[in-house]
Amino acid sequence: MIPITLLLEPPIEYYWALANLIFTILGILLAIAMIITVIIIVVIKLYKKRMSAGGLIIAIISTFITIITGIVGIVLFIFTEDIRNPMFWVDIWTIVHLFILFVQITCMAVAIVILATVKKRTAVGDAEL
Repeated sequence: MIPITLLLEPPIEYYWALANLIFTILGILLAIAMIITVIIIVVIKLYKKRMSAGGLIIAIISTFITIITGIVGIVLFIFTEDIRNPMFWVDIWTIVHLFILFVQITCMAVAIVILATVKKRTAVGDAEL
């Protein structure tokens, strides 16, 4: 069995963290999924004429933030990890990668919730007319 101190403190000085690579890949996949989701929702709503300008602006801003945080995660991984060194599970940059992933998930959730409520509001407004 591996001692817990060996998991937290690697025996070598220079290494790269596998968790950071996983979080970066998840961030890239979330950014791609966000782009596809927003494009599909916006195209469907614009086709049905149920999208207000405010909803479109919010969708674009949240998609932009998700893409920017995905790019920041990639740049952070490139600058902080040297894959030529031996691999380890986590390092001090793992917390930063988790924070970036949390921001991406939050932006994605906010955009989808706002886009869903814009549809409900306009559907109710159309029914009243």
